[in-house]
Amino acid sequence: MWRFSVTVAMVTACVSANAAQGFYSAAEEWVVTKREIDGRVAAVRSNAALPALATKQEFGRSLKFIVPFNVHNDRPFPERLDREGFEKIEEAIEIHLVETKIGVFATIITTNNTREFLLYVGDTAEAQAIAERLVADIDHHQISFRLESDPDWEAWSRFAGEHEPDQ
Repeated sequence: MWRFSVTVAMVTACVSANAAQGFYSAAEEWVVTKREIDGRVAAVRSNAALPALATKQEFGRSLKFIVPFNVHNDRPFPERLDREGFEKIEEAIEIHLVETKIGVFATIITTNNTREFLLYVGDTAEAQAIAERLVADIDHHQISFRLESDPDWEAWSRFAGEHEPDQ
């Protein structure tokens, strides 16, 4: 029964990932995989086109938004109400950071009761100001963020399948 639930959840995550792609640039290439992170099943969407969209020298800081589920469950994926909220968050990130060319999406990880959105940004001050504004404006989910140095894109490389050469 548990395996059936995980399979259904993975299919739902893949369908959601494909639906959410409408937010993203046509240049992005999202790859959806199932991973195990800290002993838990996770759906990972990784932007395989990242090296073609940005350089490590210009986008050497990671910006990670961490969003806990509102409806906690014992499965690795969110309930419908959380998925709708996560889509709104992805769209807001896309509009305020990606479309303005301040950042580029790298990875989105969904695991037990949390979704994390990882981007790489160039203008640290502007990215932080926008992240603070998003955290303040999003009232349907608790959201926090971390802005860190990651000049080798290690956070993305863990899920991209292989390390990309320096650019």
